[in-house]
Amino acid sequence: MSEKIMVLYHANCPDGFGAAWSFWRKFGLNAEYFPVTHGHERPDVKDRNVFIVDFSYDRTIMLEMEQEAKSLIVLDHHKSAEESCGDLPFCHFDMNHSGAYLAWNHLFPDDNVPLLIKYVEDRDLWKWELSHAEEILSAVDSFEKTFENWDMLHGYLDAAESIRWKRVKTMGEGILQYKRNLIKTLIKNHYITNILGKEIPIVNAPFFQSEMASALAEGQPFAAAYYFNGEVYNFSLRSKEDGEDVSKVAAVFGGGGHKNASGFRITDLSELTTGETNEPKENESKPKESN
Repeated sequence: MSEKIMVLYHANCPDGFGAAWSFWRKFGLNAEYFPVTHGHERPDVKDRNVFIVDFSYDRTIMLEMEQEAKSLIVLDHHKSAEESCGDLPFCHFDMNHSGAYLAWNHLFPDDNVPLLIKYVEDRDLWKWELSHAEEILSAVDSFEKTFENWDMLHGYLDAAESIRWKRVKTMGEGILQYKRNLIKTLIKNHYITNILGKEIPIVNAPFFQSEMASALAEGQPFAAAYYFNGEVYNFSLRSKEDGEDVSKVAAVFGGGGHKNASGFRITDLSELTTGETNEPKENESKPKESN
């Protein structure tokens, strides 16, 4: 049996990857890293020391995993997950910080949180308070998400306004300009559809879902961006402060997230109207063997 700890982190999410990178900085190759998402088979955690970061399974699965694992600690910040699992002693939630921030603070409580993590959190919580966050994150997003690349980016983002920080900012400026032009073009293809009885603007977009759904949500209960990966339709929901709690909308389809930012997966677009999904429940999946 492997003695390496298991780190399960939110897949296809910069915040989830930032959480995994925090563990990489602590454990390196002495841990195994598994990107996870709803609707996919979960890894086999039997007799393993397990961390789940920036992600939570549903309550039934969490309790099963806690029984199977040698130890289990969950670090998350999603509203829907807290409502389901917030009372479980091995689950730790903090709505004021992102998953990456929580992971770093758990592992390095006496160290300053890296500027890279702070930028990731700034976007994940949709605050946009840090200096030139869009430019910096556009540069960060241009790199393949590998631990080695993030080690490099961490080195460059040593301090705001430093020479190396300015190099990253300059790189991001051109990328951001191109990104904004793409978004302006793509968002013109949005249309109105019925989601649970409401007429909602949505757009088919494999990239920049957060930005486009957020823009479309202006003056609406909420908005959505989606893409099809050959098996399922992946939806990102966004709302404004005075808009609908999209975590409740996502929960109808087996997803979750935050009040103003959530997501879910369906197998057929006709499910949007009824909320009746064909997506298998996670606890109907057999555990996947780990390598």
